[in-house]
Amino acid sequence: MAWNYNPAELSTNEVYQIRLEVGDTDPNNQRLQDEEITQAISVERNFWCAAARCAEMISRVYYSKADVKLGRSMMVTYTKMADQYGKMAAKLRQKSLGTIVPWVGGMNLIDKAVYVELGAFVPSMFTKNMMENPWTGGYTPDTLGPSPTFVDDSGQEF
Repeated sequence: MAWNYNPAELSTNEVYQIRLEVGDTDPNNQRLQDEEITQAISVERNFWCAAARCAEMISRVYYSKADVKLGRSMMVTYTKMADQYGKMAAKLRQKSLGTIVPWVGGMNLIDKAVYVELGAFVPSMFTKNMMENPWTGGYTPDTLGPSPTFVDDSGQEF
């Protein structure tokens, strides 16, 4: 397994970008291997979700370790580090929600044709002339509204 980080390649390497985002840039304190980050990239839908997954993985590693007390004043608290990575993961997940591109089906002709072909087309509830009903709208005898014509059984209008 490999651990690599080169700041000169940040603009082109997504693994390095995620390392920078989660703070795994110290070669003396390696937290995730390149393959683990690549796996997170492959299962998540975008960069921010992959970074959140990596922070969650680091958090779980620290949660699995016991807090250590050395002497009276020296203490290593892995649970606090795990909590910090958990909070980082939550913030990255929130950030990922703002990067999802909304999709509205049927906005182009190809989508409409596919929906009609599949029988999944839902007709719009709104139409161009839906508000042009001559029989509604507060007509009074003083206004020039539509005059109803009625036809009897013999075809005579009255």
